[in-house]
Amino acid sequence: ANAQRTGYYRSPSLSDAGIVFESEGDLWLVPADGGLAARLTTHPGLESNPVVRPDGSEVAFVGRYEGVADIYSMPVAGGRPRRHTYGVSDAVLSGFLPDGRLLFASGSESTLPDLQLFAMDLQTGARERLPLQQAWQGSVDAAGETLVFTRLRHRQDVKRYQGGRAEQLWRFDLEGGREAVPLTSDFEGTSTQPMVFGQ
Repeated sequence: ANAQRTGYYRSPSLSDAGIVFESEGDLWLVPADGGLAARLTTHPGLESNPVVRPDGSEVAFVGRYEGVADIYSMPVAGGRPRRHTYGVSDAVLSGFLPDGRLLFASGSESTLPDLQLFAMDLQTGARERLPLQQAWQGSVDAAGETLVFTRLRHRQDVKRYQGGRAEQLWRFDLEGGREAVPLTSDFEGTSTQPMVFGQ
């Protein structure tokens, strides 16, 4: 009998290079049409939450190399990870913006017990705080004009939660938008992990 190997495969990120995912505390790359996965990282510290540039050239991820979770990147073809942050709190990577900056959320500059969205240029380290409160998990359209994000972050795993901290999807106009607009306010449950498609 041919036994298949099973495991825990999480946080897939699709690009022209294939699919980067996390498993066993490391990052792996597998062709999009299947095949053998190749290990990208081997450090004893944990790597998680990978997001790959659409052209497949670079992967950004959260690394826990010195006990603290910080943002790193490396070429998908291999190489040494490069550190971009120092002591960010609760970093959650969402993806790359059309202008090449990394979209991520962190609690390091939030005055509330919630996360704040940022855009960061990985080459220069310049970081822009998006003008939204209680925002995380963002996705931007191909034109770079509209951001869809998850508002609030419910930290408890409660099935079918419908209380005042229910996560909802909102839309924000990045080109001069003044107010974010709720997209899922008619749904009593939670809505998370937006992905803009076909725009």
